[in-house]
Amino acid sequence: GQLIVEKSLDADVNAFYDLTVEAAESASLIASMHILINVTAVKSELAKFISPRDGQVMENMPRNSSVMTVTACSPFLLASQCDLASLNYRLESGADSRSFTIDEKSGELRTDAVFDAE
Repeated sequence: GQLIVEKSLDADVNAFYDLTVEAAESASLIASMHILINVTAVKSELAKFISPRDGQVMENMPRNSSVMTVTACSPFLLASQCDLASLNYRLESGADSRSFTIDEKSGELRTDAVFDAE
């Protein structure tokens, strides 16, 4: 026989399936076998940012001022479900990364310096 998967499997929801398969020659001649199927998580697609890419900082804004909130979504969710995603945000190293902070959970970008355009 052949075991066919009829729906998508998600390792975060159910990491394994415990099955019993029977083969019958007649009502009285039945063999059974226990099968344990492990579901392996596959991260084949990256989260996608759905927020605008441009923020603005006014000159002399106080430190810890909110600039913008970035939002990314798991490719496995609809855009309306993005708040269900458990993504973590961080700033990558770069020349300007020390001037900002980001809230790991909400994606809110804040100033960590006072800016002077002159």
